[in-house]
Amino acid sequence: YYNRVELNKIWGKNSNDLYIVGDEGTILHYGGKTEGWTRIGCDKAFLLNNVTGNSNTDEVFVSGYTTKKSSSIFKINNQKLSLYWQEGKQNFPKYGKFIESIWCYNDYLFISSRGGGIFRKNFRLDTPAQNLLVKHGITNKVFGLDQNDIFIVGQGPMIWHFNGAKGQRLYHRLNQGLYSCDIKNNLFVGVG
Repeated sequence: YYNRVELNKIWGKNSNDLYIVGDEGTILHYGGKTEGWTRIGCDKAFLLNNVTGNSNTDEVFVSGYTTKKSSSIFKINNQKLSLYWQEGKQNFPKYGKFIESIWCYNDYLFISSRGGGIFRKNFRLDTPAQNLLVKHGITNKVFGLDQNDIFIVGQGPMIWHFNGAKGQRLYHRLNQGLYSCDIKNNLFVGVG
């Protein structure tokens, strides 16, 4: 908790460059011992539930939704916040009804949405996002090792893998859910 506000996710390049997001539009940045913690301004109507970034640049992405369940993705560049995508807003691509998870790898942002699918968007280019996997149900996390080695976990529980050419369901079982996952040294762990 921060000032009685629930904190939901943390991401960082290293121990001296961390971001934490939470309810009431909370975005906190830790810049090391010399800079300490600073707050980046965001509308308090947003419940921010995801944060990810490009480890090679200063770009960070944050997603969340308003109390009316309208999803948005924000981009932070050099500690400045801007709107990257908003559900239903004209001239923005349609990623689905509700952004459930985001993950960044190099110049690609991976977006998992309820009722939309898993998308891969090169945020450096003004080109449409690729829909890698049309899915049904609720996903809780998208994560991977590179742009062509992506895992998705969610309700069911389900585990999907995208290998760069196609998506494949690896596991599905009713009445349970997986809420997060991680991968290291070819070991995949799903937690539910």
